[in-house]
Amino acid sequence: MKAAKRVLSFILENGPCSRSSIIASTGLSSSRVSEVTAQLLKNGVLSESGGSKTQRGRRPALLDLDPGWGLTLGIGLHGGVLSAGIATPRGKALESVSMDAGGAPLLLAARELSLGLLKNCCLEPSGLLGAGLCAGEDILATLPKNPSLLGHPLFLEGSGAYAEYSLAYLSLPIDPGSLYIYGCARVVRAFIYE
Repeated sequence: MKAAKRVLSFILENGPCSRSSIIASTGLSSSRVSEVTAQLLKNGVLSESGGSKTQRGRRPALLDLDPGWGLTLGIGLHGGVLSAGIATPRGKALESVSMDAGGAPLLLAARELSLGLLKNCCLEPSGLLGAGLCAGEDILATLPKNPSLLGHPLFLEGSGAYAEYSLAYLSLPIDPGSLYIYGCARVVRAFIYE
C-alpha cells in the first residue's frame, strides 16, 4: 500500500506522467511501479493516455488520476457558518453551499446540508471518495470518536492554522463559506499521504 500512495502522491503533485518518471522520482523498482499502476488502472483510480507512435519511436503512455475516481466532500464550520462543498482530488471546487449553523447538532446539520448539496449535483454518497470536516479544535473535541458522515469515515482537520495564516499573510479573516475546501483536502491526505 505504501508504494501505491507514493505513486498517487507523485501523480497528484506532478500531473500526468510516465512510468519511467515515477520510477526515477520515487525510487520504486520498475516491476513494482508496473504492478502498482496496473492495479490502480484496474480499480479506476488512474487513467492512461498517449503511447502512440512518433517518428522517433513510441511515446510513453501518461498516467493521471481518473476524472471519475472520486470526489471529496468537505464540511467547514467557522464563525457560526456551516459550509459544505464538493471538490476533485486535485482541489478543484465544483459546488458549495453554506448556511447559518444555528443550534442543531453539528453532525446532523452537516448531514442535512451535505445531502442537499449532493442532491443538487445529482450525486450519491457512494460516489464520494470520503468526507472531511474543518472546524475549530474546541468543536472537534466535542465529536464522538471515529465520527462518520453519509457512510464515510469523517476525517477531521483543525481550522486554527488556516485562520492564523489568513490573518498573517492575507490580512483577511478566513472566509467561513469556503472553509469546506480544507475538509476536502483532508480526505485526499488521508487516502494518499497517510
